[in-house]
Amino acid sequence: MMKSKILYITLLLGCMICTPSVKGQILKKLAEDALNKAVKKAVIKAVSSGVNKPLKTSTVKIGKKVFDFEERKDAKITQIGHSSKKTWNVYIENSNGGIQEYISTVYWDRNYQLLQNYKYRGSGHSFDLLRENDTCMAIYHNITSEPFKNKEYPDGAKYDLFKIKDSVIYKITIDADRLQTEINNLDLSEYIPVIKFSEGKIYDLENANELGTYNIYVPSKLNFIITSLYFIKDYGKMDESLLTLKLMNLKKAQNDWLDKQKSCDQCSKNFSGSVFMIESKQHCKIENEGLGFNLLTGKYIDDTDNIFCSEKCAEKFCIDLKK
Repeated sequence: MMKSKILYITLLLGCMICTPSVKGQILKKLAEDALNKAVKKAVIKAVSSGVNKPLKTSTVKIGKKVFDFEERKDAKITQIGHSSKKTWNVYIENSNGGIQEYISTVYWDRNYQLLQNYKYRGSGHSFDLLRENDTCMAIYHNITSEPFKNKEYPDGAKYDLFKIKDSVIYKITIDADRLQTEINNLDLSEYIPVIKFSEGKIYDLENANELGTYNIYVPSKLNFIITSLYFIKDYGKMDESLLTLKLMNLKKAQNDWLDKQKSCDQCSKNFSGSVFMIESKQHCKIENEGLGFNLLTGKYIDDTDNIFCSEKCAEKFCIDLKK
C-alpha cells in the first residue's frame, strides 16, 4: 500500500514539472491510445453484429428485382397454445437496400398460419404457404368448386412439398394423408429436381435455363424465397383466375366452348367438345381441357393456342417439336 502511494506521488510530481511540450506529447500519446482502443472496440462490435449480419441472410436476384429474407418476432401473436411468435418474410429490396414491398410472410407456428386470412383464399378455394421445418416448405392447395373439385381434387386438399438437399430444391405433390410421413422422408427419389444453386447462380432444372443469381448460401432461406416466388407466380395466378370465373356464368361458358367447332393442330381434323393441350413440352405431358379457360394463366383458350382432338395427336405434335 505504501509503495503504491509513493509511486502515485512520484508520477504526480513528474507530471507537474513537465515542460508544456513534454506534457503535450504525453497527452497526445494518451489520446492516441484511447482512440486506438475505441476504434478496436468498434471494429470488434461491427464484426460481431454489422458485418456478420449479411452472413445470416440470403438474397435472390431475378431480373432487376432483388428478393431478400427477413426473420422477426410478431408481438401480436398472443394466443395460448401457439408455439412461436417468429415469422419468416420475403421482401423486394429498394434501390437503397431497404424494403420496397413485402411479398410473403409465414408464421413458424403452422396452426396460427392457417388461422390467418391469407391472400389466396376464396369461397371455393384455399392456397396457403406453410413452413414445416428448416428444409421443407409446403404449399397447401384445395379447390372445392366445380368442375375443379372432381377433376383436380377428388380426394380433397393436396400439398406441394419443396425440400432442399445438396444445393438442389426438390418438389413433390401429395395428398393430405401422406403429409406427415413425407415431411420426414429423406428419400427424394420420387421428387422432381426443380432448382439448383451453384457458384452464385440459380438454375431452373425443369426448363433447363438460368433463372438468376443468389448471395449467401443458407439452404432454408433460399428454399423459402424460391418457394414463395413459386407460390405467388402459380397460385397467385390461379387465385385470380378462380375469382374471374366467378364473375362469369361458368356453365354457359363451358357449354359454349364444348359446342364450338375447333381444328386440331396436328391432323387438321375439325371437332367439337373438349381439347387436349401440351402442359409440358419437356416431358410431353398432356392435359385434357373441357372448360375453355386456362386456370393457371387466367386466359380463355382460343385458336392461337395449340389444341388437339386427341391425346395421341397432342403427343405426336410435342415429340415433333423436339426433332
